[in-house]
Amino acid sequence: MNKRFIILFPFIMLIAVSTLVSCVGEDRWAEYKPLTAMDEWMDSVMRVNYYWASDMPSFKKLNYFNTPTTFLSSAKFSSDKVSHIDSIYNSTNSYGINASLEASADNDTIYNAVVTYVDTDSPAYRAGLKRGDWIMKVGDHNITTSNKSTILVNGNATTLSLGTLQTTKTDGTTTYSVVSNGTVLSMDASKVVSDNPVHYYTTITSGSKKIGYLVYSSFDAGTSGAYLNNLRSVFASFSSNGVTDFVLDLRYNATGNDIECARLLASMLVPSGKLGSTFVTLKKADPSKNDTLTLSSELIGSGANLNLSNIYILTTSATAQLSELLIASLAPYLKVYTVGSTTKGALGLTTGYTNPAFNYKFYLVTSIPVDASNKSSYTTSGIAASKSASDTNLSTLLDFGNTNETMLAVAIALITAK
Repeated sequence: MNKRFIILFPFIMLIAVSTLVSCVGEDRWAEYKPLTAMDEWMDSVMRVNYYWASDMPSFKKLNYFNTPTTFLSSAKFSSDKVSHIDSIYNSTNSYGINASLEASADNDTIYNAVVTYVDTDSPAYRAGLKRGDWIMKVGDHNITTSNKSTILVNGNATTLSLGTLQTTKTDGTTTYSVVSNGTVLSMDASKVVSDNPVHYYTTITSGSKKIGYLVYSSFDAGTSGAYLNNLRSVFASFSSNGVTDFVLDLRYNATGNDIECARLLASMLVPSGKLGSTFVTLKKADPSKNDTLTLSSELIGSGANLNLSNIYILTTSATAQLSELLIASLAPYLKVYTVGSTTKGALGLTTGYTNPAFNYKFYLVTSIPVDASNKSSYTTSGIAASKSASDTNLSTLLDFGNTNETMLAVAIALITAK
């Protein structure tokens, strides 16, 4: 599989821009070129590689003086909500906390934060913070309207004061409040965090069922394939534990661009007799460049194929791109039950492009995936859940692997009912 991150160098586009010559005939190209170079480079990449290149506006209808983000919005296909631009080279320090804010019961300008996800090897992770914890204070500071966008993101070494959720029912109305439980965690200063996508895994025994549970947060192979090897090791463990059923938690998986991760996962999940079959075909604007990938026993390597007939996948509106590809591409080979809510609906797969002259990485839709049945679930409406379940019930927003956690509990109930 060729690596799909490409470095291109800009070339001068032959565009007649009248404003580059003043009314007295003065050539002002050198003055204006830095203002248009980024947009011109993006245009050159799109017209060669973009899946919908034939639908792009003509040169004359585009403004190359726009910001890169605005230019992309004007140049791309109207239904494309996947192509985007990110700043690169400047890594951002983080505590590694992902949380939802809930206004205090007695003061709507003060918030308590319920933790939804903690990045592995982050300051918060090392401090012992986990999903389902409630943060009441950071250091001596409440979380307020004025600081809520930054106080949990990055900063100096500090402490986290935790609380416990209390539920009160009065005349059929449920109210929530958070009270201090006396727990104070010491957290190091924020740093650049690399989250291992193999975030959490365990084997759950329920009756006669051995249920493998994996929280997979990003389709990232890691340096020299380190995360792929981690994934193989986890599946070897599932196999040795005699796993009969599987819950794949993709509710927070919206990132990562390495399709080999999805292909490896699928190869370890499908019935063993389907290895060697088509996993996905990536359709390009030029059909002669279509790329078909297969389910591969060689790719599994030191991992293990679980030979499943059913799989239960946890999804939310944040579940996107390669997560959606994986769900759709498994469907021809085993029964897929999605639990949660409709996925984001990402139309197309992206390739990342960089240019050393610009401090950006440009992600462009270059292919549309179709499964072995020549069907594509890549629509802007997303993939609907087979069984609805909420990830926002505060009383059951518990740590990963807790069998009382809302969405996992629903999946386990579906498995044990069979």
